[in-house]
Amino acid sequence: MFITPCGQVGRRGCPISCPELSLSGSSQRTTAGQALKELLKKRREDKGAEAFISIVRHFADDLQALVDLRNAIVHNTEGLLGEPTDKAIELAEKILNHLKNPPTVQKFMNRGVYFVEGRDPLGKVLEIMYKKEYSQVPVLENGQLEDLLTTNTVARWLAVQAKQGEVKVDDVQVKDVLKFREESEKWDVISQGTNLFEVLERFEKFRTLVALVITQNGQKTEKPLGIVTPWDLTEIYREVEIHRSR
Repeated sequence: MFITPCGQVGRRGCPISCPELSLSGSSQRTTAGQALKELLKKRREDKGAEAFISIVRHFADDLQALVDLRNAIVHNTEGLLGEPTDKAIELAEKILNHLKNPPTVQKFMNRGVYFVEGRDPLGKVLEIMYKKEYSQVPVLENGQLEDLLTTNTVARWLAVQAKQGEVKVDDVQVKDVLKFREESEKWDVISQGTNLFEVLERFEKFRTLVALVITQNGQKTEKPLGIVTPWDLTEIYREVEIHRSR
């Protein structure tokens, strides 16, 4: 099974076009299948096609099952191989709902985000991170996103200070610690309209991704509106009704 760049679903060597997703049967029972087919076809060339396809990929196995069901119905004139059951229609309706109204990162914006300036005193920032249990904090420089302060970076800085015999934070600024960030530790920026399926794909593809900072249009020049970290993945999976085992 595979997904083509235009959002089609099929098996290797046997591509299946989007129109094939319609289910045969009575008009009442095929509403979801027809709507799903039309939506897939319409979104092929949309500007947000990539975001749309990220949702299709997550439901690839289910979409293939619907395609197989459709083929069994259409190519079997006696109707013995299969018919669109209530569960099949419910599945099509669920996928259709996700495609038309995908859950976005809005929830992670509602809870706000704590961010600091590079010149802020490290001691004060660490105190807030400890009290609020923050593990990642966006760092701004001249009003734009510059870096991400993480507990891992702080630990690496502390290790060097301890090796030198003393640890002082009184005269240390956040920007002094950032140079100790682990090179493999990555972060990125996403827009407020990003759907949760895209977020899952980002974290699944980039294992060293420690955070996605949310801004209005996904630009570093904009003020942070929220943040998503690996700690949020369980909640995200629950939100989109997807389990790791699938």
